[in-house]
Amino acid sequence: MAGSDPRSTRLGRPPKVPEGGQSGTRRYAPGWWSADEVRRRQTLERKAAFISQVTRGDLPDRDVDDIGDQALSFAEVKALATGDPLVLEKAAVDADVAKLTRLERAHHDDQHRLRRTLDAAAHRADRADQRAATLAEAIGRLVDTRGDRFAMSVDGQTHTKRIDAGLHLQKLLGDRLEATPPETSGPSVKVGTLGGLDVHAQAITTIEDEVRMTIPAAHVELIYTAHELRAADPAMIVGRFERHLQRLPDTLAATTADGVRARSEATRAEARIGQPWDRTDELAGLRRRQQELNETLAASAEPAQPELEPGFVPARPPTPPNPAVPNPTPPAVDHAATQQEDVSRIQ
Repeated sequence: MAGSDPRSTRLGRPPKVPEGGQSGTRRYAPGWWSADEVRRRQTLERKAAFISQVTRGDLPDRDVDDIGDQALSFAEVKALATGDPLVLEKAAVDADVAKLTRLERAHHDDQHRLRRTLDAAAHRADRADQRAATLAEAIGRLVDTRGDRFAMSVDGQTHTKRIDAGLHLQKLLGDRLEATPPETSGPSVKVGTLGGLDVHAQAITTIEDEVRMTIPAAHVELIYTAHELRAADPAMIVGRFERHLQRLPDTLAATTADGVRARSEATRAEARIGQPWDRTDELAGLRRRQQELNETLAASAEPAQPELEPGFVPARPPTPPNPAVPNPTPPAVDHAATQQEDVSRIQ
């Protein structure tokens, strides 16, 4: 039909109404929407709420909000369709309550995260302090082995050449690995000294045959598989230990810095723990207003009781028949007398 909008008919809305007498300017009147359109908006609201829940990736644990920002926009449209200012105000209050509730939950989650951060940072700081103390003690006992000053003891025998010490260490570790039964972690035992610090070794055959060599005082560890141990350059095995020992001052400085950073992180987290949320009163006021609106709208939705005139007595409902009492037999009708009566009336 000319002048009508087919989409308006399909959606259950009235045709566009010309405004100002100009056919090119048209508008909708939301208050005129039919019940079908209101139900459609409610369906969109439920769908948008579900989509908002499953698409958000910032929800902690297993918590899910009842409604999202996008769904609230549909709620506002639905409120506009009703034409009731209380419903529109309730949609706005619901939106604010949902937003502040998410912020409140985020504040509580942040408090839990800060407590975990405090515990982890304090633990890292303690470990760094302990390691730094051990490294400082090892540096005090360290003997220089650079150049011709090299000396290493392997299984009680002292070597002044790196290749000799490496060959002895390589053979000793290979023998210990062959003597270890399958699926076994052998004990960590002292196999020599280097730079005044003890060298320990452990043969492991649980998953892959390997040897772990450590200098516990310096927190140094080297791991060789059985194949790598046989193929390694003997002098390089000793050289790797020496390089770790020569870098002990740098390792101590880095460990101390890690401890300072962890302690600072723990201090910042501790300062923020226990801080109250600054919008608690605002959320409480909105929730009170939300409850008031819910009660008002619920009362207005109840059907009004008709007012009765003074002295009005409602009629008693008919008494239902008692099945225990048989129906009385109707009196017999004299059809011959009735016909005679009719004939006499006609004459």
